[in-house]
Amino acid sequence: MKVLVYWSLGAIGGVQRFEVLLTKALYELGLDVTALIPSKVDLDRVGKYHGVEVSYLKNLKVIKYKTVNCINQYCNLLDSFIGAGVLNEVVRKYDVVFLDTLLLRPFHADVDIVYYLHGAVTSLKPRPLLVFKPHTFFLFATAELGSAYRVLRRKRTHIYANSFFTAYLTERTTGLKPGVLYPPVDVERIGRYISSKREPVVAMLARFSASKGHGFVIKAFKDAVSNCDGSDLRLVLMGATEDVASKLYVKHLMEMARGLGIHRRVSFVFKSIDRYCVSHPGEVCGLCPCEAS
Repeated sequence: MKVLVYWSLGAIGGVQRFEVLLTKALYELGLDVTALIPSKVDLDRVGKYHGVEVSYLKNLKVIKYKTVNCINQYCNLLDSFIGAGVLNEVVRKYDVVFLDTLLLRPFHADVDIVYYLHGAVTSLKPRPLLVFKPHTFFLFATAELGSAYRVLRRKRTHIYANSFFTAYLTERTTGLKPGVLYPPVDVERIGRYISSKREPVVAMLARFSASKGHGFVIKAFKDAVSNCDGSDLRLVLMGATEDVASKLYVKHLMEMARGLGIHRRVSFVFKSIDRYCVSHPGEVCGLCPCEAS
């Protein structure tokens, strides 16, 4: 069986880790696997950042599609359209295609599709988020117009979600009922860092981007501190900064914490954690370990 795994994003994050491990698992099953990946993906960096062995890719067929030489939201959107074009050129050669993005237009291939939801789908037609920043709305609207929602309604599409919560939201709003497949967890690796010491820490692990809702978490933490007078509760925000915009965003978050008078309780360094905080309803990966436990 010939299988194609489409890596739609070129950054380093949870989605990329999932794609690496998925490709590896399919290869270990003895399938004829091809990975379609952006040219800007640095596989060695992916392996180092996530602790995932990537040497197996040397034994696979890897197709790299050329991406633009810049890193920002507009470049990422353009890269997505480029990737979709290459996908449509090669997809008919395969029996099964693994996808995790709807930005696929035009997509007319009559093949079996396994579609993975990293976040809930709440509509089966283009519906950009209503935001008051024109440049952000333009990005959302363009991405929606390039999305092929009909792929989800095909009889030959098998849908899986990253958590029961994602599956529940998707079914409630669209009528589609995804299966549930949790993102892989390297239990052995995590076990090396288990400590009996616990601290009163609320932690959020997410890439530093306004879409992740860090500002909401900081404001909610302020309310929690106000209602728990005398508590030594602290907030730890963890994540990656990819470009100048994300670094400016971190500076904005620091200023927000200072303005709320809680800057001494908020830090951006890693500590042992005992809570996961999830604020963005469309991306609920943080619920996965909670449900799994």
